[in-house]
Parts: sequence; C-alpha cells; structure tokens
Amino acid sequence: MVVEPWTPSSSPVPDAQALIEEARRRHRKRRLWAAAAILAVVIVGLLITAAVGGFNGKASLRPSAPLGDAAAPSAPPGGSLSSPSPLGVVGAGATSIDFLDADHGWIATGCGFCANANPIIVRTSDGGSTWHSMRVPNMTATTISPSVSRQYGGVVDVRFVTPTDGWYLQSGELWATSNGGTTWRMVHLGVVKAFTTSGASAWALVDDCPDSTSLTSCGRLHVWYRTSKAGSWRQISRGLSSGSGPGSGASLVADHDGALVFTPGGLYSATTQGALVDVDPTCEPVGTLLPGRLVGLCGMGGGGDASVVSVAVSTDAGRHWSPVAGGPPSHAWSGASATNDAGVLFYVTGGTTLWRLDTVGTTWTPVLQTAANTTDEIYPIYFADPNYGLVFESGSSGVHLFATHDAGLTWNPAPVP
Repeated sequence: MVVEPWTPSSSPVPDAQALIEEARRRHRKRRLWAAAAILAVVIVGLLITAAVGGFNGKASLRPSAPLGDAAAPSAPPGGSLSSPSPLGVVGAGATSIDFLDADHGWIATGCGFCANANPIIVRTSDGGSTWHSMRVPNMTATTISPSVSRQYGGVVDVRFVTPTDGWYLQSGELWATSNGGTTWRMVHLGVVKAFTTSGASAWALVDDCPDSTSLTSCGRLHVWYRTSKAGSWRQISRGLSSGSGPGSGASLVADHDGALVFTPGGLYSATTQGALVDVDPTCEPVGTLLPGRLVGLCGMGGGGDASVVSVAVSTDAGRHWSPVAGGPPSHAWSGASATNDAGVLFYVTGGTTLWRLDTVGTTWTPVLQTAANTTDEIYPIYFADPNYGLVFESGSSGVHLFATHDAGLTWNPAPVP
C-alpha cells in the first residue's frame, strides 16, 4: 500500500500533548489487559497440570531450571537467578531489547504493573542464534511504593555500553552491573522515569518525588548523566516540569554525545557539558534516521489517530524540523516506533499493524500483522544493525518473536529465547 508524499497543507497539527497522552493511556491499558489474559491462561493451565499430576502422584509444578546457567544455592548480593515474573516468558509483559553490536544483545522482560517481582533477562553473544539467561536485579528485596509502581511499572529498559557494563530499569528503580550481571547494585538517583545510552555515555530522567509520596503532587524532573563507564553521575541543574497525573509521559532519545529530552512541558537538548537547551517541541524524537539526522513524529492528534501524524527530520538536534511524509493510511491509534539508523522508519498502528516507511520513496508499506481474533500487540521493535531487526508479538495467542534480515521488508518467526 502506498500513500502520496506529505505536504504541510495536507496534515494539520492539532493539540498534540493531550492527545499523545490519551494514546499512551490507551496503549498501556490494552497491554495491561493483554497481559492479564495471558496470565489467566497460564494459571488455568497450571491448575489443570497440577490436577493431573496429583492423580499420577507426581509433583507437577516444579519450576524448570533457568536457561544457560545452573541454579545456584543462593544468589550473590544484588542478584537472583530466579524469574518470578508471573508470566515467566521472555516477551510476555513490558519488554526491552538492546544490542551493543551485531553479536552482543540483551532482552529483558519485567513484571509490568505487578509489585516487587524480579525480571527475566537473557543475553546473546552470537547475534541471537543462541540465548542464555543471566542473573537479575533482586527487586523482590526492595520496596516500591504503590504510586511509583502504578506510574512506572510498565517502564522497562535494558542498556549495555560494553559486554559487562549495563543497566536495568523498571518501576523507577535503576540497577547497574559491571560484571555482565553476576552482581547488580541499585543506582540511587531517585525515581527514574526514562533512561538511554549513547556510546559510553548514559542519561537518566529522574522524578524529584521520593518513593513515599504521591507522584502526582511533584512538579520537577532532573536530567542526570555520566560520560564514561567509570565516571560519576552528574545532575544538570535546570529542572523541568513533570506534568500532572499518571498519564504524564516522557522519553529520552540518544543523539551522538547528547540526548533529546521529551516531557509534557517541551523538548530539550541535553549535552555532556551540563547544558539543557529548549528546542522545537513540534515533533517527538524517535531515533536516528541517518547519521546526523533525527526523525520525529509530529501532530499526534485525533486521540492518537495515526493518519494525521506527520514525519519530520532534524539535522540540528531538534532545533528545527523539516517534513518528510504524512502518517500511514490508518486511523488506528499510534503505537511503538523505531528506526534502523539507515533511512527506514517503523511504526505500529492500533497495536496490530507494523508499517515501514522508506524515506527515499516516502511510501508506507504494511510488513507485519498480528493474528486475527486475538488481543495480540506488536511491541517492542529493535534493530541491531540496518538489516537485522527483532519484534515481539504478544497477547491472547501467546508470545511470538519475528526477525528480519532485509531491513524490515520481510519478517519470519524466530524461537522465543
């Protein structure tokens, strides 16, 4: 399917922020219901298995050993080999994918909005041919306030800057490892709302609210950064508005030696020199389209109606945006998006259709569709290099992983780690 190139007069830019948040609230709600449906199926299956095992006089609910590593009698300080996510499957819940290079990658699945449950993290050193489980942050040993869990439980991120140095984020808690996950330690910056890395640098957007307070009553966010794996964290002195209510969203997008900070109050460019500069908030950054060219989604109006969204690029860290194309020919709500860093943008509408935009021809093409008569949604999307990408589909039909080796033109089923 092809659409004509977008022109500024053909796609209005309505009241963006309120409608962006409405779309996000719908997306979170749909994912929460989908996770609940999977959980119900799993529980029923376990009860049936337990009943059959009881008739046979066997213990049927013995947990299987973790992938790759033998279970240890006790986990080291700050780490656990257990995977007590109630869904117990990589990709069944809030999930993040990160690759350091074409060979070294990680996938992490958190428990979403359930409280105090350890994540599942798997790693590969051969480009995804094989995956192995690794020790995880011992989140069950910490206390997360209900307000933090409610607002940030679905925010999951895994990032590594070397094969041994990385971070895991969920429910506002940021954990770090310097030995490939053998041990994890909590990074005490505050309630972390978003996190990203660029080269050896790392960036965190931190809510000023302490864990014990209601997040809706706080009003400031701060950006923290570090410029090397051995460096200390520094706070940029300028504070930002956090918006109000649990629907307030924010994101961080790496930009060479800096980061773009998107909040309900605006868009800002942060540098490793400690500067935080206002830039054009018309578009929300997605990632690097080509070297030196950011891509953003603009005018996310109509309650998230993807057809009124436009695509733009910036060559000056978000200070100015130039239109490239209109949105895909779909009135469904806006979902996940990603780039392959080589001129192609991917965009999910309605949670069910993955669209591909080749910015050379500025045409949208649907390349992946969820199974019919399911609650399945496509999320997340990640490209390890311009050609190799991964995408999860999860919902009432279970968890499915798809891979591409031709820059997203075709997607084929891959084994779930």
